[in-house]
Amino acid sequence: VAPAPGIVSLSIDKGSKKILPNPRIDVVLGDELAGQELIPSIEGQDISFTRILHEGNHFVWTTANDLPQGIPLALQLKDKQGTVIVTRDFETVVEPAIVSLQAKEPLLPGTKIIALFNVPMMASSSPLLFDVSGEGTWTSPVSYEYTVRSVTANKNYTVTLPVGTPSLDGGKVEHEDVRMFSSPGPIVAAFSNISHEYDIHTPIVISFDQPVVHKSAEKAFSINPAVKGALSWKNDRLIF
Repeated sequence: VAPAPGIVSLSIDKGSKKILPNPRIDVVLGDELAGQELIPSIEGQDISFTRILHEGNHFVWTTANDLPQGIPLALQLKDKQGTVIVTRDFETVVEPAIVSLQAKEPLLPGTKIIALFNVPMMASSSPLLFDVSGEGTWTSPVSYEYTVRSVTANKNYTVTLPVGTPSLDGGKVEHEDVRMFSSPGPIVAAFSNISHEYDIHTPIVISFDQPVVHKSAEKAFSINPAVKGALSWKNDRLIF
């Protein structure tokens, strides 16, 4: 079935989904419209077209600027008098975006930064730019996991989804998305139960404002003059 009287073929079918933001519009005219020059437009949108081919009744255009992504649109082909010859309703692909970007803070060696996307992404490389050293891998078409290798203390690190990053369907990021994570700053310790009002059997509890290396904390702990006792841990609290 012809798309419309005088139209032999049109590259965008009625109700098409996942049309690229920079589509190629290919149309072949029939005898009824032979010799006419059609003008493409997107209804309600300020979109310019560039004609890249005109051979007899065969026309090909591309958009000079990208179409909005993830919304219903309508392509119209008009003659020079402005009469609509054919209309095609379609939808463009969804713009890729980060749904969530999670990491336990502060960033430490071994911390996993997990990015979840709204659509399947091109898995040939990382879609994200990390300014912290590490290695990443795809765990699914929409999930990317990055393991931090090393950090500098008390520093902010960024994770960036750049403009133009493509999805598997051909959508592309329109606006840069930058997220920030921090590495550990100076460690602050709080002591409890240090008072002459407590007897010698009252435990001393040291709480830290961030995770610490247990062995290093134990090595740094001392009481002067020395007192016999044992060290133990409850979560990230050191108990003597």
